[in-house]
Amino acid sequence: MSRRGQTAAELTIDELERWALFGAQWRVVDISAAHVVIDLCECTGLPVERRESDDTTLIDYVRSARADLDAGAALSEPPHDARPQLRAAVARETAP
Repeated sequence: MSRRGQTAAELTIDELERWALFGAQWRVVDISAAHVVIDLCECTGLPVERRESDDTTLIDYVRSARADLDAGAALSEPPHDARPQLRAAVARETAP
């Protein structure tokens, strides 16, 4: 359960990766050392669901994804679109 009393399960890295691989986007609403709030969005950017987590591994993943995307800000992808980074990660994992 999230700290605000919602009953939805905490967000996981796997969910974020699948969300992006299916063509959708996610956007960081709030992030601290102990908590992250993410909007899961349609491919158009329209928020669908707000999810939270206190998982420090997920928080580190989100920070890393944001840093990678910020470094590639010259690309046409919006900063909250993690698809390029996730495709690269999948390619590395499936490479022989």
